[in-house]
Amino acid sequence: MLFLKIGLILQFIIGLLLLKASFDSDIKYGFDYDDSALKNVGQVVTTDSFIRKTISFPCVNMLCEAWLYTPVDQENNKSYPIVVMAHGLGGQKEFGLYRFAEAFARKGIASFVFDYRSFGGSEGTPRNWVSPKRHLADWRSAIDFILLKTLGDKYDTNRIVLWGTSFGGGHAIVMGAEYGNQITAIVTMVPHLDGRAASRESIHRRGVNGSVRMLAAGLLDLVRSLFNQDPVYVRLAGSHDQLAFMQLSSHELDAYYAKIPPSTQGGWIPWALARFTLETSFYRPITYLGKLKAPLLIVSAAKDTLCSREVLANATSLLPSEQVKWVEFPVSHFDVYLEPQLTPIVNIMVDFFKQHGL
Repeated sequence: MLFLKIGLILQFIIGLLLLKASFDSDIKYGFDYDDSALKNVGQVVTTDSFIRKTISFPCVNMLCEAWLYTPVDQENNKSYPIVVMAHGLGGQKEFGLYRFAEAFARKGIASFVFDYRSFGGSEGTPRNWVSPKRHLADWRSAIDFILLKTLGDKYDTNRIVLWGTSFGGGHAIVMGAEYGNQITAIVTMVPHLDGRAASRESIHRRGVNGSVRMLAAGLLDLVRSLFNQDPVYVRLAGSHDQLAFMQLSSHELDAYYAKIPPSTQGGWIPWALARFTLETSFYRPITYLGKLKAPLLIVSAAKDTLCSREVLANATSLLPSEQVKWVEFPVSHFDVYLEPQLTPIVNIMVDFFKQHGL
């Protein structure tokens, strides 16, 4: 009873803070999702250049979903290098990642593109739970699933690439440091590398009021989770006058939504659990760079307002020049998923793979 009273008092205090900040329209309490899209295990898509199979793999205490892309080749005894691939903040595998996987398959490279728990075809509630700790556990499950040769001999576990974009770019680096010599190469695209630096920039951009509003939403979500109440959601992307994890210009918002298909798995909505804001500043993939054994390719966007160029420059200085390759395009953060950038970026990645024996 005492615990319940304390929780209610905390909610009341946070509620007053929210009321003072006046942003009721900027938060959402829970949402219903369509889990019918989860029931597609075994689905196969066949083209002239690749076969895509939908599979499930164990992740912590539930199942995650992946699309396994296998090149179509007449050499039935051939084994393929495999790219382990996942998205960034609030993203799902159908949000543009398939374009890279399909392009890699046409070059003779397999891909294992998976959804984090609570996203896309993967199990887990509450939905849209962004968390570095949880995401890294999902990456471990995916990598271990492949290393155990569960997929069969057609996939060469001695030639594994970790591929992450945006928030997932940081995850790929952390996992690369953890798995060491078991990883052949690492690719990060517009990567998030330093939560501390990103938080400082966020506070500067939002101001005191905006930062307090974001913190209050995160605290309210955390407290409500202790009492099994509907979670609190904040927009993943919004304009500069909206409460959102990513505050974007009109061009950036257009580019963000351009990579999202009209129909999404799991009933996805562009909102994520507010508690993420309490965790992000402590997540610093940049501190793992010195532990990498594999070569690293960084593809960045010169007009990126989310992932600091200064942080990237600092990151590249932490590795020997022969271990890291940094390529930059004169575009914004979300432009890298579509043409005219897509083809040259894919070509750079494939050349990087070949350079390192894939």
